[in-house]
Amino acid sequence: MLHSSFVFWITVISIISQVCNSFRISDEQVQKLQPSDDFVNVKLRHVFHHGLNEQYNQQYRLDIHKKDVYESSNNVFQLKMKNSNATSLKNQTRESLNNYRESSMRGLHAEQSLTDIWTKKKVVLPDVTDKATVYSLGKMSFNAYQKIPFDGDWLDIGPDWNITPPEGFGWDEDGLRGHVFSNNDNSTIIISMKGTSIYGIGRGTSQKDRINDNLLFSCCCARVSWAWTTVCDCYKSTYTCRQTCLEDEIQSATRYYSASLDIYYNLKELYPEAQIWLTGHSLGGATASLMGLSFGIPTVTFEAPGELLAARRLHLPMPPGLPDEESHIWHIGHTADPIFLGVCVGPTTLCWAGGYAMESKCHTGQECLYDVAKDKGWHISLTHHRMQSVLNDVIDTYDEVPVCAHTPNCVDCYLWEFPDDEK
Repeated sequence: MLHSSFVFWITVISIISQVCNSFRISDEQVQKLQPSDDFVNVKLRHVFHHGLNEQYNQQYRLDIHKKDVYESSNNVFQLKMKNSNATSLKNQTRESLNNYRESSMRGLHAEQSLTDIWTKKKVVLPDVTDKATVYSLGKMSFNAYQKIPFDGDWLDIGPDWNITPPEGFGWDEDGLRGHVFSNNDNSTIIISMKGTSIYGIGRGTSQKDRINDNLLFSCCCARVSWAWTTVCDCYKSTYTCRQTCLEDEIQSATRYYSASLDIYYNLKELYPEAQIWLTGHSLGGATASLMGLSFGIPTVTFEAPGELLAARRLHLPMPPGLPDEESHIWHIGHTADPIFLGVCVGPTTLCWAGGYAMESKCHTGQECLYDVAKDKGWHISLTHHRMQSVLNDVIDTYDEVPVCAHTPNCVDCYLWEFPDDEK
């Protein structure tokens, strides 16, 4: 028994370690994936880091300059663009967004005219039908995990201006991280959010990543058995969870969603007229999607867990009756990733073994699904969740990006009941 347990955990560590392995895309691959007309070139400009919990007020920005070693032709990304319409909240200040969400929680929007809340405008989008554009966004999503070979200073942008970054502050610091790319005139800005670092392997953000994974993507605070330590105290009884408690927890100022809003508002202060896009892999993709829903920002995610459950608990702006083609949230995924499909659940899975309750499967916006199970004969495995595998073994091997479509009638947590808290 001891031997079989040892072999199991060695296998777990071996597989999960592969998730963390870095890689470098060759120049040949970059040259092979050149976009066509109407494209924009972007490169890394900043890295934002937002502390959590007791370090919540510690917000830093690292500026990347032309003299830095990271500035090279290998890190210029080309993206094809197209024009479209977008519907978003008319007023997007922090106060207005909070007021909208609070009104939604109380069910007050039915009393307001749609023209009082929403506005439609022309926007520039990433062309997700273009393979090279999807590939470039995927590479930016992967690079958000990587340490930049740069020896610069982090600038304090937090509300407490007396705080200075502690000695040694940098890439392994616990918190939320986003890489910011822009073109030469800063008219197009792309934020790439870092995804999950596997808990128990390496250092850095892994502990907070797992807490936010379990809060965002579980039915009830990661209460999957009596043996699990939950990430909040909303569980009431068997398959019953307190809805208001969940909503309060997920929007807490110490969680990733709240921190992501600070990153967005800091960036808008730097570039008030820029068109912003969002991207990210896994947890980073889901975080990007929640930001995109909040502000009506075009967002492309890769292998993101289902985030519709979290979006509803946050009461994010989702215009009623919006046509699918104007829902500018695209989720790139494939049929062999258990996290994207929402099937990495149960005591026989590696998610369970690692302490992750990845129970949600429903996505907002549209899903762009590569059918690797049919086309390649792949079986469902956590190793296929890696961004390296998605880039090299999926996107690069298909001639075209799959057609994106909304998945109707998707239901999360169908066994659970979520009554309002007793007053």
